[in-house]
Amino acid sequence: MSGYTPASVNAGDRASPGCRCHGRKPAYPSDLTVAEWAVLEGEARAVMAERVAATGRPMVHDLRAALDAIGYVTR
Repeated sequence: MSGYTPASVNAGDRASPGCRCHGRKPAYPSDLTVAEWAVLEGEARAVMAERVAATGRPMVHDLRAALDAIGYVTR
């Protein structure tokens, strides 16, 4: 998994101060593989785009890192 590179950040995305989620390296067995992320990315970004439009607040954390965190907690 050393080839992990985060997907391009949306123009409105900005890293939260002190947050290191952008560009993080996978560290847990529950982290998404490159192939899994390739399958999920389009749908996950579409869902988040709907949520941002509905709430008005732009997402500041990397979406893949957030999904990795959810996977860690649920597994």
